[in-house]
Amino acid sequence: MRLSVVVPVYGVEKYLRQCLDSIAAQTFRDFEAILVDDGGRDGCPAICDEYAGRDGRFKVIHKANAGYGAAVNSGLDAASGEWVGIVEPDDWLDPSMYGALLQRAEDGIDIVKGNFVYVHPWRIRRRGITVPLPAEPFSVSEHPELLTVHPSIWTCIYRRSFLQENSIRMKEIPGAGWADNPFLIETMCSAGRMAFVDNAGYFYRAPFYDPIIPRSDWQIPYGRMMDILDWMYGHGIEDAGIWDAVHQRVFYCSAMMLQMRRHRKEIRKAVAGLLGRIDPVKVNASGLLHASTVRKYRLMRDYPSLSVLVVRAHALSKKIKMYLQLPSERRRQEAR
Repeated sequence: MRLSVVVPVYGVEKYLRQCLDSIAAQTFRDFEAILVDDGGRDGCPAICDEYAGRDGRFKVIHKANAGYGAAVNSGLDAASGEWVGIVEPDDWLDPSMYGALLQRAEDGIDIVKGNFVYVHPWRIRRRGITVPLPAEPFSVSEHPELLTVHPSIWTCIYRRSFLQENSIRMKEIPGAGWADNPFLIETMCSAGRMAFVDNAGYFYRAPFYDPIIPRSDWQIPYGRMMDILDWMYGHGIEDAGIWDAVHQRVFYCSAMMLQMRRHRKEIRKAVAGLLGRIDPVKVNASGLLHASTVRKYRLMRDYPSLSVLVVRAHALSKKIKMYLQLPSERRRQEAR
């Protein structure tokens, strides 16, 4: 078996058929699709059984609800393919996606990553990865900017033996819980060489994000950033570029936490603890970070009360800009 596709399924009855149809329609045919029903209470379990009943490449695992990470791990344990991919059940694929990725799956390559398309609720679409990446294989230390973009772990195929040899698993936490963030860092930093295919064959159904009212559970981003720092220190990562990419992710999450309206005292304490684990000497040692990012870090570290006001003002300006740009972007999208 050349490829195993793991689909963790929960609460997406509205979108699941589109997702599974796009997997079945892949021009590359030598694959298995492992549908992991994470204790669904809607029509998803029946839909999974339906597809398995009519297409022998589809297999179903029914399990008690334990969250996204546990569902993915169940699929990885059941996989038999040389390569594995992950598809989120409310997204869909271009028919050529896996064929294009597998063309670059050469000896010595641990990960092949493709591009993706953001599909927003207002139907505006834009390319997901815009940082310049080479056509030839590379390591993350050569292009750490790849760690600064959306985790998009589902645009990749991973050599299954590579995941096993490095004991890489998803964090098993309730719900989705940002489990993709530690998985991104662990896979990219452990890979010897990877390849990038600038084929936007994955369509990511992006949730509407209001920068004024971010997610209310501050412990989710806090926990995952702590997981990342634990892994970085535990594995002795020294590369300055990789560290600055992680710094940018930590600073972004810290700013997001400070926007939250509830539990302000606990959040400020948590942000102080998170930033306290960052070595200030290493911040922007590679020159990867923008000057404004470094200023925001220093503000959050040294003046936490003032930084709350600055961060919220910045979020408000982003919201205004988003709404001002929306009509023109919609017209350009409809014109295409």
